[in-house]
Amino acid sequence: MDNKPATDDSAGAGSQAVDEAQLKEAMKRLKLLHIKVSDVMFSSFVKAVTNAQNEVKEFADLMRDKESKRALAMADKSREENPFGIKPWKHMDHPDWFTMDKD
Repeated sequence: MDNKPATDDSAGAGSQAVDEAQLKEAMKRLKLLHIKVSDVMFSSFVKAVTNAQNEVKEFADLMRDKESKRALAMADKSREENPFGIKPWKHMDHPDWFTMDKD
């Protein structure tokens, strides 16, 4: 049968109560994390959407700008006047094409 002394059973019960209390605290912490993560993710999502909307609006404003319309009209006119004389543009020939000019 069981040859363990009775004191071991009471010590085991005490450690089991401590383990259960720790588990309850851990579960509370995990519940809090679960609640917070949805709030954080939602606020991050809303912030990303707002930033994207602002970037799209900025681009649309630039496209509707008088200077942009004038530059695109000049390109259209040049293409109409000389459709076969357009030299292909290659990004490899212009490594800094995506960097804004400082002047």
